[in-house]
Amino acid sequence: ARRFAADGTAQGGEFRVNTTTTGDQANSTVAMASGGAFVVGWVSDDGSGTGIRGQRYDAAGVAQGGELLVNVTTTQVQSAPSATITDGGDFGFVWQGLQSGSYDVYLRGYSSAGAAGAETRVNQTTVGAQTSVVIGTDATGANVVIAWASDGQDPDGSQGIYARRFNGSGVAQGNEFRLNSSTSGTQSAPVVAVDSDGDFVVGWNDAALDGSGSSVWLQRFDSAGLRIGGAVRANTTTAGDQLVAGVAISGSHVAVAWQGNGS
Repeated sequence: ARRFAADGTAQGGEFRVNTTTTGDQANSTVAMASGGAFVVGWVSDDGSGTGIRGQRYDAAGVAQGGELLVNVTTTQVQSAPSATITDGGDFGFVWQGLQSGSYDVYLRGYSSAGAAGAETRVNQTTVGAQTSVVIGTDATGANVVIAWASDGQDPDGSQGIYARRFNGSGVAQGNEFRLNSSTSGTQSAPVVAVDSDGDFVVGWNDAALDGSGSSVWLQRFDSAGLRIGGAVRANTTTAGDQLVAGVAISGSHVAVAWQGNGS
């Protein structure tokens, strides 16, 4: 990793995050609090296959405690982590785990003191693979949104985007729910952002709706998980594929970025 100031000035040189050096360390994820503290997660050897490891740092880039083995279950494959951290220092990870014959979504949170919570399965539907998991929180950690792609769960049997809300203690706030209103074709690659009020936005790719390859769609929700309006297509250029990269939200303002190969 390497740290930079707000104006892009490098804050020291690159440094190695991982303590474990057995095998490959890959698929890194990073999250930062507004004060500059941050957490890094990645895929690593967990002694039985691939697992999820993490390391927390303060705003000066000093490691806080040792490297963490995040997943409790070490059989089979754990992969594709996504990290989050609050301004108060609580942090957590979600990932996809091949623990029950197909991929499910798992969550584990930590207090600002580094005390670990339980490993929790997020998805309720277990038919088909649950993949491409992402997590978003507000600055306080009171509102947590986890989104993923669920293979075969949409009414027409295609892949859709689903989510579930949690509070800051890791308690589910209701059941999982579908984000995409259109169920024609494949929905994939979700991204999520949560603002200071707990309102959130999710973006994803739709393979069928703009007449020419993949398009980028957004859906806003309030802090209670209720839809704000309908799903909106972000891209106006429809030639080729448009592939979502990230979203941000602040009150009524939403920004989205994507890559397009037909423009």
